[in-house]
Amino acid sequence: MLGGKLSAAAFITMMAIYLFVSVLVQSILGAVLDTTNAVYLLVCGALPSIAMISATLIFKYKTGYGFCGLVGIEKFNPKHSIGIVLLGVGMFLGLGWLNVAVSLLAQRMGVTVSAIGPPLENAVQVAFSCLVYALLPAIAEEFFFRGVMQKGLKHAGIIACSLVGGLCFALYHGSINQLLYQFVFGVMMCLFVGVSNSVLPAVIVHFLNNLTIIILTYIGVEPNFFSPIIISVGLLCLGGFIALCLTDKNFKIARKKTADNVVRSFMVPLGLVAIIFCAIMIILSAVSL
Repeated sequence: MLGGKLSAAAFITMMAIYLFVSVLVQSILGAVLDTTNAVYLLVCGALPSIAMISATLIFKYKTGYGFCGLVGIEKFNPKHSIGIVLLGVGMFLGLGWLNVAVSLLAQRMGVTVSAIGPPLENAVQVAFSCLVYALLPAIAEEFFFRGVMQKGLKHAGIIACSLVGGLCFALYHGSINQLLYQFVFGVMMCLFVGVSNSVLPAVIVHFLNNLTIIILTYIGVEPNFFSPIIISVGLLCLGGFIALCLTDKNFKIARKKTADNVVRSFMVPLGLVAIIFCAIMIILSAVSL
């Protein structure tokens, strides 16, 4: 049975795999390819997904769960399809300004943030980028964070589980610009999986969010995320999503599970070590004064 300790072990194992594989692969590729080469960007972009799938498979055998049971691949109520739309639109339009605002603030403070992005010079690169940067992360991240980790934390209650899961999800991405957005997104996705009892709605929302960003970047469209109309529409959708979750009978059931020791066992010692490690990596790799 998964618990807080195993979820924490899964998190730090995933980070260790990613660090090892990324250093190894980037060293090899960097010796023969320019870092702006499309092949380099696509291979490096796939490494986080590879690390998460690897960690998920390791803990599948460790726990004895079937793969579908471990990651939460289940049928979901058709009403939760409404939640997919509300959450996707709500996050993108209602809170898209968070990334821009934090980025502008960082620039004013003299902080520069660099990240590997998808190659989008032609239709072929866009197609591969949609696979590597949209579909693979949606599957791998949801299977790992809302599957393995959330399953281990669910007995802490849906609120505590969502907050801890959202924090780890945000720190894992290693981006100062997206830290707040990813935290809220992670919390909402944990909440969604908790009420739908399936990881599939979260996979769909995640994929559509990533795909939208890639397509808009390719066609050169930059939404005005500070537009009052855009923010209002987004927040209304997000409010509708939260209302849908809070009134769901599964939320009331999940809320009754409040074993505080689950969060404690997650945090001490491996979860805390992993969180500190992620925070240090963000500072070291993303900040240049």
